[in-house]
Formats: sequence, C-alpha cells, structure tokens
Amino acid sequence: MSSSGFDRFVTVFSPQGNLYQVEYAIKAATSGNNTAIAIRGQTASVVITQKKVPDRLIDPTCITNIYEITDKIAVMMLGLLPDIQYQVMRLRYEASNFKYEYGIDISVFSLAQRMADILQVGTQEMRGRTMACIMLMIGHDDERGSQVYKIDLAGHFMPYKASAIGKLEADAQNFLEKHVGSLATLNENDAIELAISGMQHILSTDFKSSELEIGVVAADARSFRKLSEDEIEERLNAITEKADS
Repeated sequence: MSSSGFDRFVTVFSPQGNLYQVEYAIKAATSGNNTAIAIRGQTASVVITQKKVPDRLIDPTCITNIYEITDKIAVMMLGLLPDIQYQVMRLRYEASNFKYEYGIDISVFSLAQRMADILQVGTQEMRGRTMACIMLMIGHDDERGSQVYKIDLAGHFMPYKASAIGKLEADAQNFLEKHVGSLATLNENDAIELAISGMQHILSTDFKSSELEIGVVAADARSFRKLSEDEIEERLNAITEKADS
C-alpha cells in the first residue's frame, strides 16, 4: 500500500505506528475551541466548562456539555454533537443494563472501563467510524469516594486527581499541576472555586455566571447536580473577595 493510503482505513497503521483516522477524530473532537476541567476534591468531584450559545435565537437552556448518566455519575463531553448524543445514550444504556443484570448501581470505574472497551473496539473493526468526542467522567463511589476519569476516543482511560480536555488542555494541565498538593483536602466550595480560577487563568478573562457550566457530585449527597447561575455567582464573588483580601 502506498504511503498516501494509510489514512483510508481505521485499522491500518502507518509505518510510524499511527492510526490516522483516530488522529483525525481527535482533531475533530477538539476543534470546538472549548476547554473543560475536572477536579477530584475530598468531598466532591467537579467539572466545569464555558457555556457557549452559537446563535442568539437558540434557547440557552437547551445548550449543555454536561450530562447526567446516573444519580451518582455525570460526564462532560467535547466534540461533535451527534457523536456526543450517541455516546451519552450508550453510557446510559450500559449503566441501566448493569443495574438490571446485577441489581446494584454501576461504579464509576466499571462504567469508564466499559466505555473505554467499546471505544477501543472502534479502532479495530471497520463496521463503524471512531466517535469524535472526548469525555471527563465524574462521580461518587461508595468504596473509593469522589472519582474523576478521562476517557479518550481511542479507548484509553485513567483515574485522575484533576484533568482537562479541549483546546487549552496543556495550559489547564499546567495550572492543575501547580495545585496538585492541595486537591485531596478541598471541600466542595473550594474545588468549585479552584475550577473557576483555572478557567479564568487559562482564558485570561473574568466570567459572568451565565458563561459557565458547572456540575458537581458531592460525597454527602451522593448525587449529581448542576449549579444554578445564582450558585455560580456566589462562588465568583467568593473568589473576588479572596483576591482582594
């Protein structure tokens, strides 16, 4: 096969060991100029991203990148919207099927592993293309506590103390690495404020409450919720007060 034909099939490696179709999918997934951050604190796991409404005529309440999978698990997804919607449907199916078969809720680790296995099969078989979306999964595990997992479209997944995806992933990772020593002691509000500070730092801007989308799975409530604009405004004010003091 000529060198120009290595990018025609998802199952054919180039001489350098690359799957070009997977690399194209990763490029498509990160082409939306958005960035997301997830943080695992002591009492909660938090995920945050910008809320971008592409058209002023669109109802902003229908725009989201954070999806509830179960009462204790949520995912943040960046990528192509049709692929995101399919993956959310598949995650909810896998979680529901697990509870039907075993009578208990699926753990964050088990769902992340199952989704990674499904995505990895997409790099081996020609029956369907690789999904162009990358996800951060947060949740609460009764045995392991707050959890954060990053799952890429090639089927690689790992637990993280904090992680980022999207256009400015490298800058966000550098910011999080500087605060890695304090992550294990963060309560819910501190984790939210650190996530907001991270977004403000990498984008060099001050956000309004309507410009952010934040999801939280708290250890005490053991359930997922999205922060309202009033709650986000409260945390923005707290950050400003700390900076002024």
